[in-house]
Amino acid sequence: MLLNFAYLKWHNQCLENSEIKLMSVFPCKKRQGGFSLLELLIVMGLIVIMAAVAVPMFLTNIPKYRLRGAARMVISDFQRTKLEAVKRNRDVEIRFTPGTYSANGGVGSYKIVVTSGATLLTRSMPQYVTLYTTSLTNNKSGYNSQGLALNTGSVYLVNNQATSYKLSISNAGYVSMATQKVNLGALPVW
Repeated sequence: MLLNFAYLKWHNQCLENSEIKLMSVFPCKKRQGGFSLLELLIVMGLIVIMAAVAVPMFLTNIPKYRLRGAARMVISDFQRTKLEAVKRNRDVEIRFTPGTYSANGGVGSYKIVVTSGATLLTRSMPQYVTLYTTSLTNNKSGYNSQGLALNTGSVYLVNNQATSYKLSISNAGYVSMATQKVNLGALPVW
């Protein structure tokens, strides 16, 4: 009898809390939100398939992004060199140290130097990027106090996917960028 009383008390509470006030043989249950295990497995399977397709495409583009980023960094450092020359009212050079091509990159570097000998910046090439060669006299260029180029020519960067960037500096000090597929066994021909 005590058990029956507890059940009726619980059942009446369920009925008071529910919108439908009908007597039921089964105890009332509130509908619980959420996803079934099957739904979760299907969504997880779709995510895995999409990742399996996207990751290889992303990984093959990493060397291209690093090459473009390195080329933009060199152009930015040319501009920095020009600003430093005008600001200091003296010649500032950017000196390149090219290296032998390597598929892993990280070969070659450059530094920005005031003619008095003070080094303002030293930078190495990132992974998958090689500073292959330059057509600059003594592998250096820079700017005078008026912002004009001391030496004209080109700097060549290459990655392990046979893509090369040619960065050319004009007499006025403007740096342009061009890209081309190259034979990794030979010097880029422009």
